[in-house]
Parts: sequence; C-alpha cells; structure tokens
Amino acid sequence: MTKEKFKILFYCWFIYGFFYLNRLNLSPVIPLIMSDLNISHARIGLIGASFYVFYTLAQLPAGYLSDLFGARKVIFAGGLISAFSNIVFSFGSGLWHLVPSQCLNGLGQGCGFSPIIKIIDQHFSFNQRGRALGLVMTSTAVFTVAAFFLAAYIGQTF
Repeated sequence: MTKEKFKILFYCWFIYGFFYLNRLNLSPVIPLIMSDLNISHARIGLIGASFYVFYTLAQLPAGYLSDLFGARKVIFAGGLISAFSNIVFSFGSGLWHLVPSQCLNGLGQGCGFSPIIKIIDQHFSFNQRGRALGLVMTSTAVFTVAAFFLAAYIGQTF
C-alpha cells in the first residue's frame, strides 16, 4: 500500500469515526434527559426515531451531491450540520426543541457513508476496495465505545 493510500484510509477512518461520536451519543444520556426534562419513554423514542428517519432520507441525496460537488465537500457539510445540531440539542429544553435537533443531526449524519464509499472507490482498485472499506469500518467499533463513554461522562458531569 502506498503512503498516499494509507493517508486516505487514515483520514477516512477518523472522519467516519467522528461521525459516530455524533451519531451514538443519545443512548447513554436517555435516562438523564428523561429525568431532567420529564420526558416519557414514548417521547424519547420519538426523539431517537426522528434521527433515523432523516438519516435514512439523507443517504441517496448525499451520494448524488457527492457526484455533483465532491465527496469531501459533502462530508464536511454533513459534519458541520451534525456538530451544530448536537450543540443545539445540548441546550434542549423540551420535546419540540430536541426532535428538530435530532432531525438535523440525521441529515448531517446521512452525509457520511456514501461519500466515504465514493472516496474509497476513487482511490482503490476493484480488488482493494473490500479491504479498504473493511479497515475504514473498524472505526465504527472503536468510536462506538468512545461515544458511549464520552456521552455518559459528559452527561453525568454537566
């Protein structure tokens, strides 16, 4: 593997991992949110589900936008949207503040996977793509654990 391809894998690994930090940070703090804001199980389910609805809806447009504007720009925009929505979510005071924040987070998160695939497709041969994607996807395991510990720590501390 060349140094350039290694750098591409390294950056894709970290970028997709950071998407996971913003994707999986709700679950560890659900009990805290329910307690602090007096939100029922059904309403917290609505908050979580709203994320996944918009995440799913964003997948195909993100791939198309990657073709139009470039994968890196779509990833960058999605990352900014996701980070912004998580900041807004952290100041949430009720259901109708938290649901739109999670919808926006879902839209931003939907701009991660398809563009990463496009980058791998552009830089790796057909025979190398499976291995490259497999290596990049190991970030999901590492950052899932990090997201749970970090969210739980921040939730308990602040």
